[in-house]
Amino acid sequence: MAFGSQPTGVRRLQAPATWVEWMGVRALVHPVTLAAIAALLLNDHLLKRLTPGTLTGKLSDFAGLLFFPMVLIVVLGRITGCPRPRRLMLAVASFIASGAVFATLKAVPQANAAAHALAAGVLGLRLQMALDPSDLWALTVLPAAFTLWLRAESNPSPVPLRAGLLALSVATLAAVATAPCPPEQPISRLLQGSNGLYAVARAWEPFSGVYRSRDEGRTWEFLQEEDVPPQIAAQVEQPVVYPVIACDPGTPRLCYRIDGQQPQVERSEDGGQTWDVAWSPPAVRLSYMRRVAAGTGKVLACGKEIDFSPHDLMLLPSGGGSVVLVALGNEGVLRGPADRAVWERFGVGWAEATPERGSSLHDLWPPSTILTETLLLLAAGASAFLVLSVRTWTSARRRPDASGEGYRWFWWAAGGVLALVVVAAVVAGVEELLPMLGIPLTLILAYVAFLGQRWSIAIEDSLEVSAVQRCLWLSLAASFGSAALAWLFFALWVFGIVPVHSLALALALGSLLAGWLLGWRAVSRAFYPAAAEQRLGV
Repeated sequence: MAFGSQPTGVRRLQAPATWVEWMGVRALVHPVTLAAIAALLLNDHLLKRLTPGTLTGKLSDFAGLLFFPMVLIVVLGRITGCPRPRRLMLAVASFIASGAVFATLKAVPQANAAAHALAAGVLGLRLQMALDPSDLWALTVLPAAFTLWLRAESNPSPVPLRAGLLALSVATLAAVATAPCPPEQPISRLLQGSNGLYAVARAWEPFSGVYRSRDEGRTWEFLQEEDVPPQIAAQVEQPVVYPVIACDPGTPRLCYRIDGQQPQVERSEDGGQTWDVAWSPPAVRLSYMRRVAAGTGKVLACGKEIDFSPHDLMLLPSGGGSVVLVALGNEGVLRGPADRAVWERFGVGWAEATPERGSSLHDLWPPSTILTETLLLLAAGASAFLVLSVRTWTSARRRPDASGEGYRWFWWAAGGVLALVVVAAVVAGVEELLPMLGIPLTLILAYVAFLGQRWSIAIEDSLEVSAVQRCLWLSLAASFGSAALAWLFFALWVFGIVPVHSLALALALGSLLAGWLLGWRAVSRAFYPAAAEQRLGV
Protein backbone atom coordinates (compact mmCIF):
# COMPACT_ATOMS: atom_id res chain seq x y z
CA MET A 1 0.00 0.00 0.00
CA ALA A 2 1.43 3.38 -1.03
CA PHE A 3 2.38 5.96 1.58
CA GLY A 4 -0.55 8.22 2.51
CA SER A 5 -3.22 5.89 1.11
CA GLN A 6 -6.13 4.64 3.19
CA PRO A 7 -8.18 1.48 3.26
CA THR A 8 -11.24 1.53 1.11
CA GLY A 9 -13.54 1.28 4.12
CA VAL A 10 -12.01 4.41 5.68
CA ARG A 11 -12.44 6.40 2.48
CA ARG A 12 -16.13 5.44 2.35
CA LEU A 13 -16.59 6.34 6.00
CA GLN A 14 -15.34 9.86 5.34
CA ALA A 15 -17.31 10.47 2.14
CA PRO A 16 -20.31 12.61 3.15
CA ALA A 17 -22.06 11.98 -0.14
CA THR A 18 -22.20 8.25 0.54
CA TRP A 19 -22.28 7.72 4.30
CA VAL A 20 -23.66 9.54 7.34
CA GLU A 21 -22.20 9.48 10.83
CA TRP A 22 -24.91 11.49 12.54
CA MET A 23 -25.52 10.60 16.14
CA GLY A 24 -28.45 8.21 16.46
CA VAL A 25 -29.00 7.43 12.77
CA ARG A 26 -27.93 3.80 13.22
CA ALA A 27 -30.75 3.26 15.73
CA LEU A 28 -33.29 4.81 13.33
CA VAL A 29 -32.44 2.34 10.55
CA HIS A 30 -32.59 -0.65 12.91
CA PRO A 31 -35.29 -3.14 11.82
CA VAL A 32 -37.13 -2.86 15.16
CA THR A 33 -37.25 0.94 14.89
CA LEU A 34 -38.44 0.81 11.28
CA ALA A 35 -41.13 -1.66 12.31
CA ALA A 36 -42.29 0.71 15.06
CA ILE A 37 -42.49 3.62 12.60
CA ALA A 38 -44.48 1.49 10.15
CA ALA A 39 -46.78 0.29 12.92
CA LEU A 40 -47.47 3.87 14.03
CA LEU A 41 -48.30 5.08 10.52
CA LEU A 42 -50.46 2.04 9.75
CA ASN A 43 -52.28 2.24 13.07
CA ASP A 44 -52.96 5.98 13.04
CA HIS A 45 -54.05 6.29 9.45
CA LEU A 46 -55.85 2.98 8.85
CA LEU A 47 -56.42 0.66 11.81
CA LYS A 48 -57.88 3.34 14.11
CA ARG A 49 -60.54 4.05 11.53
CA LEU A 50 -61.27 0.42 10.68
CA THR A 51 -61.15 -1.12 14.17
CA PRO A 52 -61.19 1.62 16.81
CA GLY A 53 -60.69 0.35 20.34
CA THR A 54 -58.30 -0.08 23.22
CA LEU A 55 -55.67 -2.01 21.26
CA THR A 56 -55.34 0.54 18.45
CA GLY A 57 -55.45 3.35 20.99
CA LYS A 58 -52.46 2.00 22.96
CA LEU A 59 -50.40 0.74 20.01
CA SER A 60 -49.53 4.26 18.83
CA ASP A 61 -48.26 5.25 22.28
CA PHE A 62 -45.90 2.25 22.52
CA ALA A 63 -44.64 2.62 18.94
CA GLY A 64 -44.18 6.37 19.21
CA LEU A 65 -42.24 6.24 22.48
CA LEU A 66 -39.94 3.61 21.01
CA PHE A 67 -38.58 5.79 18.19
CA PHE A 68 -39.39 9.40 19.06
CA PRO A 69 -36.46 9.79 21.52
CA MET A 70 -34.17 8.54 18.75
CA VAL A 71 -35.43 11.26 16.41
CA LEU A 72 -34.83 13.81 19.15
CA ILE A 73 -31.27 12.57 19.63
CA VAL A 74 -30.47 12.88 15.91
CA VAL A 75 -31.95 16.39 15.67
CA LEU A 76 -30.29 17.72 18.83
CA GLY A 77 -26.99 16.04 18.02
CA ARG A 78 -26.99 17.57 14.55
CA ILE A 79 -27.87 21.06 15.81
CA THR A 80 -25.50 21.15 18.77
CA GLY A 81 -22.66 19.17 17.21
CA CYS A 82 -22.47 17.11 20.38
CA PRO A 83 -18.96 15.65 20.86
CA ARG A 84 -18.61 11.90 21.20
CA PRO A 85 -17.85 11.87 24.98
CA ARG A 86 -21.17 13.62 25.69
CA ARG A 87 -23.38 11.59 23.37
CA LEU A 88 -24.51 9.24 26.12
CA MET A 89 -25.53 12.19 28.28
CA LEU A 90 -27.56 13.70 25.42
CA ALA A 91 -29.24 10.36 24.75
CA VAL A 92 -30.26 9.91 28.40
CA ALA A 93 -31.63 13.45 28.50
CA SER A 94 -33.63 12.86 25.31
CA PHE A 95 -35.23 9.67 26.62
CA ILE A 96 -36.05 11.27 29.98
CA ALA A 97 -37.49 14.38 28.32
CA SER A 98 -39.64 12.31 25.95
CA GLY A 99 -41.08 10.27 28.80
CA ALA A 100 -41.67 13.33 31.00
CA VAL A 101 -43.48 15.26 28.27
CA PHE A 102 -45.61 12.22 27.37
CA ALA A 103 -46.56 11.63 31.01
CA THR A 104 -47.40 15.31 31.53
CA LEU A 105 -49.66 15.51 28.48
CA LYS A 106 -51.44 12.29 29.43
CA ALA A 107 -51.94 12.97 33.13
CA VAL A 108 -52.06 16.75 33.64
CA PRO A 109 -55.27 18.38 32.30
CA GLN A 110 -53.79 21.89 32.15
CA ALA A 111 -50.78 20.74 30.12
CA ASN A 112 -52.99 18.72 27.78
CA ALA A 113 -55.29 21.69 27.17
CA ALA A 114 -52.30 23.98 26.59
CA ALA A 115 -50.84 21.57 24.00
CA HIS A 116 -54.14 21.46 22.12
CA ALA A 117 -54.42 25.26 22.19
CA LEU A 118 -50.83 25.68 20.99
CA ALA A 119 -51.30 23.22 18.12
CA ALA A 120 -54.55 24.88 17.05
CA GLY A 121 -53.43 28.48 17.42
CA VAL A 122 -49.87 28.33 16.09
CA LEU A 123 -49.76 25.36 13.74
CA GLY A 124 -53.41 25.10 12.78
CA LEU A 125 -53.64 21.48 13.86
CA ARG A 126 -56.38 19.59 15.64
CA LEU A 127 -54.02 17.53 17.74
CA GLN A 128 -55.21 14.24 19.15
CA MET A 129 -53.61 13.72 22.55
CA ALA A 130 -56.24 12.18 24.80
CA LEU A 131 -56.04 12.88 28.52
CA ASP A 132 -55.79 9.27 29.69
CA PRO A 133 -53.51 8.25 32.61
CA SER A 134 -53.92 4.61 31.62
CA ASP A 135 -51.69 5.36 28.60
CA LEU A 136 -48.75 5.76 30.98
CA TRP A 137 -48.17 2.02 30.62
CA ALA A 138 -46.47 2.91 27.34
CA LEU A 139 -43.56 4.37 29.34
CA THR A 140 -42.40 0.82 29.99
CA VAL A 141 -41.07 0.68 26.41
CA LEU A 142 -38.45 3.38 27.09
CA PRO A 143 -35.86 1.10 28.80
CA ALA A 144 -36.05 -1.35 25.90
CA ALA A 145 -35.76 1.51 23.40
CA PHE A 146 -32.71 2.88 25.22
CA THR A 147 -31.07 -0.55 25.18
CA LEU A 148 -31.77 -0.78 21.45
CA TRP A 149 -30.16 2.63 20.93
CA LEU A 150 -27.03 1.64 22.88
CA ARG A 151 -26.55 -1.56 20.89
CA ALA A 152 -27.15 0.15 17.56
CA GLU A 153 -24.72 2.99 18.31
CA SER A 154 -22.03 0.54 19.38
CA ASN A 155 -21.99 -0.82 15.83
CA PRO A 156 -19.05 0.86 14.01
CA SER A 157 -20.41 0.28 10.50
CA PRO A 158 -21.47 3.42 8.62
CA VAL A 159 -25.01 4.08 7.42
CA PRO A 160 -25.84 4.84 3.77
CA LEU A 161 -26.76 8.50 3.35
CA ARG A 162 -30.06 7.89 1.57
CA ALA A 163 -31.17 5.28 4.09
CA GLY A 164 -30.32 7.55 7.02
CA LEU A 165 -32.06 10.61 5.59
CA LEU A 166 -35.09 8.57 4.53
CA ALA A 167 -35.45 7.01 7.99
CA LEU A 168 -35.07 10.41 9.67
CA SER A 169 -37.63 12.04 7.36
CA VAL A 170 -40.24 9.30 7.74
CA ALA A 171 -39.73 9.09 11.52
CA THR A 172 -40.04 12.86 11.88
CA LEU A 173 -43.18 12.91 9.77
CA ALA A 174 -44.67 10.06 11.79
CA ALA A 175 -43.82 11.78 15.09
CA VAL A 176 -45.17 15.16 14.05
CA ALA A 177 -48.24 13.89 12.22
CA THR A 178 -49.27 11.23 14.71
CA ALA A 179 -53.02 10.98 14.25
CA PRO A 180 -53.61 14.69 13.73
CA CYS A 181 -56.99 13.81 12.28
CA PRO A 182 -59.00 11.65 14.67
CA PRO A 183 -62.25 10.06 13.49
CA GLU A 184 -65.11 12.53 13.60
CA GLN A 185 -67.19 12.36 16.75
CA PRO A 186 -70.64 13.66 15.69
CA ILE A 187 -73.11 14.37 18.48
CA SER A 188 -76.15 12.20 17.76
CA ARG A 189 -78.05 11.99 21.07
CA LEU A 190 -79.14 14.36 23.82
CA LEU A 191 -80.24 12.82 27.11
CA GLN A 192 -81.25 14.26 30.45
CA GLY A 193 -80.07 12.70 33.71
CA SER A 194 -80.16 13.48 37.38
CA ASN A 195 -76.69 15.07 37.32
CA GLY A 196 -77.08 17.18 34.21
CA LEU A 197 -77.50 17.04 30.46
CA TYR A 198 -75.64 14.42 28.41
CA ALA A 199 -74.49 14.58 24.78
CA VAL A 200 -73.48 11.32 23.11
CA ALA A 201 -71.05 10.90 20.22
CA ARG A 202 -71.51 7.69 18.25
CA ALA A 203 -68.56 7.32 15.89
CA TRP A 204 -68.91 3.61 16.70
CA GLU A 205 -71.29 1.48 18.72
CA PRO A 206 -72.53 1.75 21.36
CA PHE A 207 -70.89 5.16 21.76
CA SER A 208 -67.48 6.75 21.30
CA GLY A 209 -67.85 9.53 23.83
CA VAL A 210 -70.24 10.90 26.43
CA TYR A 211 -70.15 14.52 27.57
CA ARG A 212 -71.97 16.19 30.44
CA SER A 213 -73.16 19.76 30.84
CA ARG A 214 -74.32 21.34 34.06
CA ASP A 215 -74.98 24.82 32.66
CA GLU A 216 -77.80 24.04 30.21
CA GLY A 217 -75.58 23.12 27.29
CA ARG A 218 -73.04 25.94 27.25
CA THR A 219 -69.96 23.94 28.31
CA TRP A 220 -69.29 20.22 28.20
CA GLU A 221 -66.92 17.86 30.00
CA PHE A 222 -65.78 14.46 28.74
CA LEU A 223 -66.71 11.44 30.87
CA GLN A 224 -64.68 8.29 31.16
CA GLU A 225 -66.65 5.18 30.27
CA GLU A 226 -66.86 4.07 33.88
CA ASP A 227 -68.31 7.45 34.88
CA VAL A 228 -71.26 7.27 32.48
CA PRO A 229 -74.48 6.64 34.48
CA PRO A 230 -76.03 3.23 33.69
CA GLN A 231 -79.38 4.75 32.75
CA ILE A 232 -77.68 7.02 30.21
CA ALA A 233 -75.72 4.09 28.74
CA ALA A 234 -78.96 2.15 28.42
CA GLN A 235 -80.80 4.98 26.67
CA VAL A 236 -78.01 5.42 24.14
CA GLU A 237 -78.91 2.13 22.46
CA GLN A 238 -82.48 3.30 21.80
CA PRO A 239 -82.74 4.67 18.23
CA VAL A 240 -84.08 8.13 17.48
CA VAL A 241 -87.44 8.06 15.67
CA TYR A 242 -88.00 10.95 13.25
CA PRO A 243 -89.55 13.42 13.18
CA VAL A 244 -88.68 14.46 16.72
CA ILE A 245 -91.22 16.87 18.21
CA ALA A 246 -90.83 18.56 21.60
CA CYS A 247 -93.38 20.96 23.12
CA ASP A 248 -92.94 23.45 25.93
CA PRO A 249 -94.61 22.10 29.11
CA GLY A 250 -95.54 25.62 30.20
CA THR A 251 -96.89 26.54 26.74
CA PRO A 252 -98.14 23.31 25.14
CA ARG A 253 -98.95 25.00 21.84
CA LEU A 254 -95.31 26.02 21.40
CA CYS A 255 -93.48 23.10 19.76
CA TYR A 256 -90.25 22.42 17.87
CA ARG A 257 -89.56 19.77 15.24
CA ILE A 258 -86.65 18.19 13.32
CA ASP A 259 -86.82 15.52 10.62
CA GLY A 260 -83.18 14.34 10.75
CA GLN A 261 -82.51 15.36 7.15
CA GLN A 262 -83.24 19.02 6.49
CA PRO A 263 -80.65 21.36 8.07
CA GLN A 264 -83.24 23.35 9.97
CA VAL A 265 -85.32 23.50 13.13
CA GLU A 266 -89.03 24.19 12.75
CA ARG A 267 -91.33 25.98 15.20
CA SER A 268 -95.08 25.84 15.67
CA GLU A 269 -97.19 28.15 17.83
CA ASP A 270 -100.47 26.35 17.23
CA GLY A 271 -99.69 22.90 18.61
CA GLY A 272 -98.26 21.52 15.39
CA GLN A 273 -100.88 22.62 12.92
CA THR A 274 -98.49 24.84 10.99
CA TRP A 275 -94.70 25.06 11.04
CA ASP A 276 -92.19 27.80 10.31
CA VAL A 277 -88.38 27.66 10.08
CA ALA A 278 -87.01 28.82 13.44
CA TRP A 279 -83.33 28.21 12.63
CA SER A 280 -81.28 27.33 9.58
CA PRO A 281 -77.58 27.79 8.72
CA PRO A 282 -76.63 31.31 7.55
CA ALA A 283 -76.58 30.88 3.77
CA VAL A 284 -74.46 33.99 3.13
CA ARG A 285 -71.68 32.73 5.42
CA LEU A 286 -71.56 29.11 4.30
CA SER A 287 -68.63 29.72 1.93
CA TYR A 288 -66.52 31.10 4.77
CA MET A 289 -67.60 28.36 7.16
CA ARG A 290 -66.70 25.65 4.66
CA ARG A 291 -63.20 27.11 4.32
CA VAL A 292 -62.71 27.23 8.07
CA ALA A 293 -64.05 23.69 8.50
CA ALA A 294 -61.76 22.40 5.74
CA GLY A 295 -58.73 24.08 7.36
CA THR A 296 -57.95 26.24 4.31
CA GLY A 297 -54.54 27.87 4.62
CA LYS A 298 -53.45 25.76 7.57
CA VAL A 299 -50.65 23.21 7.80
CA LEU A 300 -51.73 19.56 8.17
CA ALA A 301 -55.25 20.71 9.02
CA CYS A 302 -57.96 18.17 9.76
CA GLY A 303 -60.74 19.16 7.43
CA LYS A 304 -64.37 18.20 7.76
CA GLU A 305 -67.52 18.49 5.71
CA ILE A 306 -70.02 20.74 7.47
CA ASP A 307 -73.16 18.80 8.31
CA PHE A 308 -76.02 20.76 9.85
CA SER A 309 -78.46 17.84 9.79
CA PRO A 310 -80.15 17.69 13.22
CA HIS A 311 -79.86 14.33 14.99
CA ASP A 312 -81.82 14.86 18.21
CA LEU A 313 -83.98 17.50 19.89
CA MET A 314 -85.08 18.24 23.43
CA LEU A 315 -86.56 21.08 25.49
CA LEU A 316 -84.86 21.67 28.81
CA PRO A 317 -86.77 23.54 31.56
CA SER A 318 -84.94 26.75 32.46
CA GLY A 319 -86.30 29.18 35.03
CA GLY A 320 -89.77 30.17 33.94
CA GLY A 321 -89.36 28.88 30.41
CA SER A 322 -87.48 26.32 28.34
CA VAL A 323 -84.28 26.03 26.34
CA VAL A 324 -84.19 24.30 22.95
CA LEU A 325 -81.23 21.96 22.43
CA VAL A 326 -80.42 20.25 19.13
CA ALA A 327 -77.68 17.70 18.40
CA LEU A 328 -75.99 18.97 15.22
CA GLY A 329 -73.59 16.11 14.49
CA ASN A 330 -70.06 17.35 13.82
CA GLU A 331 -71.15 20.93 14.59
CA GLY A 332 -71.80 20.20 18.27
CA VAL A 333 -74.99 21.38 19.97
CA LEU A 334 -77.40 24.15 18.93
CA ARG A 335 -78.97 26.06 21.80
CA GLY A 336 -81.71 28.66 21.83
CA PRO A 337 -84.28 30.00 24.32
CA ALA A 338 -87.77 28.85 23.39
CA ASP A 339 -89.23 32.35 23.66
CA ARG A 340 -86.64 34.19 21.54
CA ALA A 341 -84.97 33.76 18.14
CA VAL A 342 -81.43 33.79 19.55
CA TRP A 343 -79.51 30.66 18.59
CA GLU A 344 -75.95 29.68 19.52
CA ARG A 345 -73.78 26.72 18.58
CA PHE A 346 -71.44 25.15 21.13
CA GLY A 347 -68.65 22.69 20.44
CA VAL A 348 -68.75 19.35 22.21
CA GLY A 349 -65.51 17.37 22.31
CA TRP A 350 -64.20 16.85 18.77
CA ALA A 351 -67.46 18.19 17.31
CA GLU A 352 -66.36 21.80 17.04
CA ALA A 353 -68.79 24.58 16.16
CA THR A 354 -67.49 26.23 12.98
CA PRO A 355 -67.47 30.03 13.39
CA GLU A 356 -69.50 32.15 11.00
CA ARG A 357 -66.90 34.95 10.90
CA GLY A 358 -63.47 35.87 12.17
CA SER A 359 -63.13 37.11 15.72
CA SER A 360 -59.64 38.65 15.86
CA LEU A 361 -56.78 39.89 13.70
CA HIS A 362 -55.18 36.46 14.12
CA ASP A 363 -57.71 35.18 11.57
CA LEU A 364 -55.96 37.32 8.95
CA TRP A 365 -52.41 36.26 9.78
CA PRO A 366 -51.02 33.14 8.09
CA PRO A 367 -52.19 30.48 8.27
CA SER A 368 -55.47 32.15 7.26
CA THR A 369 -58.56 31.29 5.25
CA ILE A 370 -57.67 33.92 2.61
CA LEU A 371 -54.11 32.73 2.03
CA THR A 372 -54.86 31.95 -1.63
CA GLU A 373 -56.30 35.41 -2.25
CA THR A 374 -53.31 37.00 -0.49
CA LEU A 375 -50.77 35.19 -2.69
CA LEU A 376 -52.71 35.93 -5.88
CA LEU A 377 -52.96 39.63 -5.02
CA LEU A 378 -49.23 39.81 -4.30
CA ALA A 379 -48.56 38.24 -7.70
CA ALA A 380 -51.01 40.65 -9.36
CA GLY A 381 -49.37 43.63 -7.68
CA ALA A 382 -45.91 42.47 -8.74
CA SER A 383 -47.09 42.00 -12.35
CA ALA A 384 -48.74 45.43 -12.45
CA PHE A 385 -45.61 47.08 -11.05
CA LEU A 386 -43.51 45.41 -13.75
CA VAL A 387 -45.85 46.67 -16.51
CA LEU A 388 -45.89 50.24 -15.15
CA SER A 389 -42.11 50.11 -14.75
CA VAL A 390 -41.62 49.13 -18.39
CA ARG A 391 -43.99 51.92 -19.39
CA THR A 392 -41.83 54.42 -17.48
CA TRP A 393 -38.53 53.13 -18.86
CA THR A 394 -39.72 53.30 -22.47
CA SER A 395 -41.23 56.78 -22.02
CA ALA A 396 -38.35 58.52 -20.23
CA ARG A 397 -35.93 60.43 -22.45
CA ARG A 398 -32.29 59.52 -21.93
CA ARG A 399 -29.29 61.79 -21.79
CA PRO A 400 -26.99 61.65 -24.86
CA ASP A 401 -24.08 60.60 -22.69
CA ALA A 402 -26.03 57.93 -20.79
CA SER A 403 -23.88 54.99 -19.75
CA GLY A 404 -26.73 52.49 -19.42
CA GLU A 405 -25.19 51.07 -16.26
CA GLY A 406 -27.14 50.95 -13.04
CA TYR A 407 -26.37 49.74 -9.58
CA ARG A 408 -25.15 46.22 -10.15
CA TRP A 409 -25.06 45.61 -6.41
CA PHE A 410 -28.74 44.65 -6.67
CA TRP A 411 -27.66 41.44 -8.40
CA TRP A 412 -24.83 40.89 -5.95
CA ALA A 413 -27.22 41.39 -3.02
CA ALA A 414 -29.73 38.94 -4.49
CA GLY A 415 -27.02 36.35 -5.10
CA GLY A 416 -25.66 36.90 -1.59
CA VAL A 417 -29.07 36.34 -0.02
CA LEU A 418 -29.56 33.16 -2.04
CA ALA A 419 -26.08 31.93 -1.07
CA LEU A 420 -26.77 32.63 2.61
CA VAL A 421 -30.00 30.65 2.41
CA VAL A 422 -28.18 27.70 0.83
CA VAL A 423 -25.40 27.80 3.43
CA ALA A 424 -27.91 28.06 6.28
CA ALA A 425 -29.84 25.07 4.91
CA VAL A 426 -26.66 22.98 4.64
CA VAL A 427 -25.54 23.91 8.16
CA ALA A 428 -28.97 23.11 9.55
CA GLY A 429 -29.04 19.80 7.67
CA VAL A 430 -32.22 20.60 5.73
CA GLU A 431 -30.66 20.96 2.29
CA GLU A 432 -33.22 18.48 0.95
CA LEU A 433 -35.78 21.33 1.19
CA LEU A 434 -33.88 23.52 -1.26
CA PRO A 435 -35.40 22.01 -4.43
CA MET A 436 -38.87 22.86 -3.12
CA LEU A 437 -38.10 26.40 -1.90
CA GLY A 438 -35.20 27.33 -4.15
CA ILE A 439 -37.16 28.06 -7.34
CA PRO A 440 -39.69 30.51 -5.76
CA LEU A 441 -36.93 32.23 -3.78
CA THR A 442 -34.71 32.55 -6.86
CA LEU A 443 -37.56 34.03 -8.91
CA ILE A 444 -38.39 36.58 -6.19
CA LEU A 445 -34.77 37.66 -5.79
CA ALA A 446 -34.30 37.89 -9.56
CA TYR A 447 -37.45 40.02 -9.81
CA VAL A 448 -36.23 42.44 -7.12
CA ALA A 449 -32.69 42.63 -8.55
CA PHE A 450 -33.90 43.20 -12.11
CA LEU A 451 -36.31 45.97 -11.14
CA GLY A 452 -33.77 47.58 -8.83
CA GLN A 453 -31.10 47.76 -11.50
CA ARG A 454 -33.46 48.89 -14.25
CA TRP A 455 -34.90 51.67 -12.10
CA SER A 456 -31.40 52.82 -11.14
CA ILE A 457 -30.51 53.01 -14.86
CA ALA A 458 -33.71 54.94 -15.64
CA ILE A 459 -33.04 57.49 -12.89
CA GLU A 460 -29.32 57.93 -13.60
CA ASP A 461 -29.65 58.24 -17.40
CA SER A 462 -32.90 60.25 -17.64
CA LEU A 463 -33.19 63.88 -18.66
CA GLU A 464 -36.21 64.10 -16.37
CA VAL A 465 -34.99 62.61 -13.12
CA SER A 466 -37.78 64.04 -11.00
CA ALA A 467 -40.43 62.67 -13.38
CA VAL A 468 -38.90 59.19 -13.29
CA GLN A 469 -38.70 59.25 -9.50
CA ARG A 470 -42.32 60.37 -9.33
CA CYS A 471 -43.32 57.53 -11.65
CA LEU A 472 -41.53 55.06 -9.39
CA TRP A 473 -43.69 56.03 -6.45
CA LEU A 474 -46.82 56.23 -8.59
CA SER A 475 -46.18 52.72 -9.94
CA LEU A 476 -45.67 51.31 -6.46
CA ALA A 477 -48.82 52.99 -5.15
CA ALA A 478 -50.96 51.97 -8.12
CA SER A 479 -49.85 48.31 -8.19
CA PHE A 480 -49.35 47.30 -4.58
CA GLY A 481 -51.71 49.93 -3.18
CA SER A 482 -54.60 48.63 -5.27
CA ALA A 483 -53.63 45.07 -4.28
CA ALA A 484 -53.73 46.08 -0.60
CA LEU A 485 -57.16 47.68 -1.07
CA ALA A 486 -58.40 44.54 -2.83
CA TRP A 487 -57.07 42.42 0.06
CA LEU A 488 -58.96 44.64 2.50
CA PHE A 489 -62.28 43.58 0.94
CA PHE A 490 -61.43 39.91 1.55
CA ALA A 491 -60.44 40.77 5.12
CA LEU A 492 -63.83 42.44 5.59
CA TRP A 493 -65.42 39.27 4.23
CA VAL A 494 -63.64 37.24 6.90
CA PHE A 495 -65.20 39.42 9.61
CA GLY A 496 -68.64 39.31 7.98
CA ILE A 497 -68.76 43.03 7.14
CA VAL A 498 -68.79 42.05 3.48
CA PRO A 499 -71.30 39.20 3.74
CA VAL A 500 -70.57 37.05 0.66
CA HIS A 501 -67.34 36.11 -1.08
CA SER A 502 -68.65 37.00 -4.54
CA LEU A 503 -69.19 40.61 -3.45
CA ALA A 504 -65.68 40.78 -1.97
CA LEU A 505 -64.29 39.35 -5.22
CA ALA A 506 -66.16 41.91 -7.35
CA LEU A 507 -64.98 44.80 -5.16
CA ALA A 508 -61.40 43.48 -5.22
CA LEU A 509 -61.34 43.16 -9.01
CA GLY A 510 -62.84 46.64 -9.36
CA SER A 511 -60.20 48.18 -7.09
CA LEU A 512 -57.41 46.40 -8.99
CA LEU A 513 -58.61 47.60 -12.39
CA ALA A 514 -59.20 51.13 -11.14
CA GLY A 515 -55.76 51.29 -9.54
CA TRP A 516 -54.01 49.96 -12.63
CA LEU A 517 -55.82 52.35 -14.99
CA LEU A 518 -55.09 55.33 -12.77
CA GLY A 519 -51.46 54.25 -12.51
CA TRP A 520 -51.13 53.87 -16.29
CA ARG A 521 -52.71 57.27 -16.83
CA ALA A 522 -50.48 58.96 -14.24
CA VAL A 523 -47.31 57.43 -15.70
CA SER A 524 -48.33 58.39 -19.25
CA ARG A 525 -49.09 61.98 -18.30
CA ALA A 526 -45.79 62.34 -16.46
CA PHE A 527 -43.83 62.46 -19.74
CA TYR A 528 -46.37 63.33 -22.44
CA PRO A 529 -49.15 65.35 -20.78
CA ALA A 530 -50.79 66.68 -23.93
CA ALA A 531 -50.61 63.44 -25.91
CA ALA A 532 -51.80 61.44 -22.94
CA GLU A 533 -54.80 63.72 -22.48
CA GLN A 534 -55.72 63.32 -26.15
CA ARG A 535 -55.40 59.53 -26.04
CA LEU A 536 -57.37 59.25 -22.82
CA GLY A 537 -59.99 61.72 -23.93
CA VAL A 538 -59.24 64.21 -21.13
